[in-house]
Amino acid sequence: MSNPWFRMYAEFMNDPKVQMLSEIDQRRYIMLLCARCNGDETLHETEAAFLLRISDEEYLATKARLMAKNLIDDDNRPVAWDKRQYASDSSTARVAAHRERMKRPCNVTVTPPDTDTDTDTDTDIKSITPLTPLGGLSADETSQPTRPKRQPKPKAAVDLT
Repeated sequence: MSNPWFRMYAEFMNDPKVQMLSEIDQRRYIMLLCARCNGDETLHETEAAFLLRISDEEYLATKARLMAKNLIDDDNRPVAWDKRQYASDSSTARVAAHRERMKRPCNVTVTPPDTDTDTDTDTDIKSITPLTPLGGLSADETSQPTRPKRQPKPKAAVDLT
């Protein structure tokens, strides 16, 4: 699984059994949650100690404190994992269904080519009101549009010598 994740509830902040632990033990508990999320269902004490980068003796003391609060079991697994991490949290099935829907042609109605769709929205050029250079209406709003004046072509130089 790429980039796995797990639910961490806000009650962690106020849960007495968590908050009565030292910050070190809280961090170690979170690391065990991360290990479980990565698929490590059961860890031997030596593996858990290595994961937490502590000695085996330190881990045994940590494990005893976490077990006393009923946060992990004797196999170093989080006790309430299955209760808090739903199977529906996996997006794999949802993404597969979405991609399958995107492969199917969408339900678009196409107008047959022999159908007349002209709605008479053509605009007569005479009804357009000229604009000033700044984009507002010209002083004479009723005047007809005029073609821009063409610049005179430069006359060829005549050699008089």
